[in-house]
Amino acid sequence: MLLINTVGVDVDGCYLKVPVLAEVGVASGLAVATANLALLPTYTAAISEVVKGINSACSHNKNDEIGKISDSYGAPSFSNGLHSSRSSTGDFTLTYYIKILP
Repeated sequence: MLLINTVGVDVDGCYLKVPVLAEVGVASGLAVATANLALLPTYTAAISEVVKGINSACSHNKNDEIGKISDSYGAPSFSNGLHSSRSSTGDFTLTYYIKILP
């Protein structure tokens, strides 16, 4: 399974760099989740930790929410090709291309 997720808020004046530890947590969570779907909660927990980090570092209100995207694709093709997904609030569109390498 291939998972595509976004997290974040648009807060003027808050310049947050996601800690390397959080990035590693998400990456390792993704690797574990794709290897064994029974461990998918590990990935979900890693995403939640990133969101908590953003929320604790930046003071924001409901107007700053940009929505989220959560797409998933199954093997073997992982929906090879071009995709566009609109955020849950409609504030942005993420366009990406999935290419299966030999």
